Amino acid sequence: MQTQKQQDSSGEVLSAPQENAADDSQPDLSVVVTDLDDECEANLCAFLTSRFSKGTVFTATGNVAALDFALSENAESPAICYFCLLRPSWCSLPTSANKDENYVPKDYVICFVTMATGVLDYYRDELGEHCKAIQPMLECEVIDVEGLKAYLSQWYDMSVMFACRCVERLGQDVAFLIHVALCGMRLRVTGGGEQLERDLEKADKQARFPYCTAAGRQ
Repeated sequence: MQTQKQQDSSGEVLSAPQENAADDSQPDLSVVVTDLDDECEANLCAFLTSRFSKGTVFTATGNVAALDFALSENAESPAICYFCLLRPSWCSLPTSANKDENYVPKDYVICFVTMATGVLDYYRDELGEHCKAIQPMLECEVIDVEGLKAYLSQWYDMSVMFACRCVERLGQDVAFLIHVALCGMRLRVTGGGEQLERDLEKADKQARFPYCTAAGRQ
């Protein structure tokens, strides 16, 4: 897939038949969309295959891990990857509501890769929400690859950079946003455009995490 136009961020969507993605066998991973080069793509597939074989990948649970390769030759540290296994929503329905009995459904693995260390762990919820928004696109009978690429290209901008935009827009007034969150007050955003409203809502939600609240009251 295309990602935000930054050389230090990239991503990929892979699929695997459920019959071998759910057990300890090595999954037959195939790439749906990616913007990784061939070498990085092969390295990422090898990493995911290893994790699957160890039984350490669970549905709808985001994971962050350091990879053993970088996205560029000049990088001084390995890349960091967030990956999440998604299962088609209709698989949870009764058997009679599922598709043809001979049809083997596919699981999908969404991967976001960046060279920015110490970042993805703080944005697991936002990255998870981005993955959930992708799921309906993967459940279509015919996947709109270009549409999928377009949405995936926004993962870093939507899931990480919102915090920077809030600080840049609010300046010193960002203290009021933190105060609202720490006091458990309700944030109401009006005006400023949809982008700012979404950014502030995400920043408010993140500031309400238990560890943030605890740190603010110490």
